[in-house]
Amino acid sequence: MTTSEDFIGQNALISYLSDNNRTTKSYWRFLTNHRDIIIASIDTTSNLDNWKNLDNLWAVRFLREKKDFLKKDFPDLKDKVIAERFRYAKTLKIFCQEIIKEYKKNQVFIEENNEKENIVLADFADSSCSHISNSSHSKKNVEKYNKKEKHSIC
Repeated sequence: MTTSEDFIGQNALISYLSDNNRTTKSYWRFLTNHRDIIIASIDTTSNLDNWKNLDNLWAVRFLREKKDFLKKDFPDLKDKVIAERFRYAKTLKIFCQEIIKEYKKNQVFIEENNEKENIVLADFADSSCSHISNSSHSKKNVEKYNKKEKHSIC
């Protein structure tokens, strides 16, 4: 198993494919069991507004990783993945569309939270600075400094 991932979900994919307790490796089963990883992967890939692109991306990843484990059985697995994608075409479409929708919903939530944090920080900074600049002690120090500067120049 690799320690660093070339893409989000690679370690989970390798673990799934190398699990000897599973007699059959299913592309569809991997997707449904690792929904959270599929969602997280969208952030690091481009052009995934289309459900077909998301499906193609993960089918290629699935086959590419499996090719390393089952060189002799790879053609059979490729046929199986093609058959699965055909058999579950409508289900895959709905699944991928839901993944993309959930990702976008999460992004809106993250952006809203970031905006709220920025507003809170800005309000805090403004209130802290106005408190300091409005204090009579600060005004006196500024006045003293200005008087010293005038005397040193003359």
